[in-house]
Amino acid sequence: FSAAAVFLFARIWDSRPSSTPFETVSAAVTDAADLAPMDPGDNQMLRRLYGLDPEAWPQYTLYCPGSNMNVEELLVMKVPEGGDDAIRAALEGRVASQIASFEGYGPDQVAMLERSLIEVQGGYALLVVAPDPEPVRRAFLAAL
Repeated sequence: FSAAAVFLFARIWDSRPSSTPFETVSAAVTDAADLAPMDPGDNQMLRRLYGLDPEAWPQYTLYCPGSNMNVEELLVMKVPEGGDDAIRAALEGRVASQIASFEGYGPDQVAMLERSLIEVQGGYALLVVAPDPEPVRRAFLAAL
């Protein structure tokens, strides 16, 4: 009983919207990340890479791979109410697509993609593809 209660409480707690402003969460994430190997993304890249309409998902910070052989990527996004499943599917789809693209000739890239982190909680979503994504994840969670 107690393990189930703890799990249920954690799920309810995770689904509560954070009161932290988007700019604060975004700044915490980008400060913790090494943005050098990435390029800033825009509405066109959000649509192309994730299949998301920027008008439905207007609050985001996106950094894309800086070259064709780079897979480092960062997305932090304010998730509209009821959008948790859609954003999780979009992020998981992006990682799966990248793995499929690099399989067979980019073992280092595939390994990095397999270590990528996806977090969806508190009304925010995070995708980190980096050599060490954990510091960015910790900054994200602390900002919430």
